[in-house]
Amino acid sequence: MFESMALPWDETLKSLVELKDDESVLKSSVLWILLTNRGERVMLPEFGTNLLEKVFEMNDSQNAADLLSIVSSAVRKWDSRIEVQDLKSEILEDNNVRIRMSFSNVREGNETAAEILTFVLGPGSVIFQ
Repeated sequence: MFESMALPWDETLKSLVELKDDESVLKSSVLWILLTNRGERVMLPEFGTNLLEKVFEMNDSQNAADLLSIVSSAVRKWDSRIEVQDLKSEILEDNNVRIRMSFSNVREGNETAAEILTFVLGPGSVIFQ
């Protein structure tokens, strides 16, 4: 993992070498983990999730539970800096599922400061908020 690189990158080279704060680095790490399909990385084929396959499934309580399991296990497996504090799903009216994850940085030892990452998974799309 790249420990001090974060999205978004801009058009300048400065953004590639500029150190980012811990919050943006950890959020980027979670995004990389969740949006990388298994088998996509040549030397590490087990890295990532099959989360994007879920965008075409019916969003019901079973699918929401599966999404929580996928997110939780992938983050715990692939980034030891992150401790998942809370993970919840909510089925929205428009057949989307909102996943809300709060996490803390294990290396800082600050158990109380949790960062929030929310994304909506719906028919054909994933939107990170």
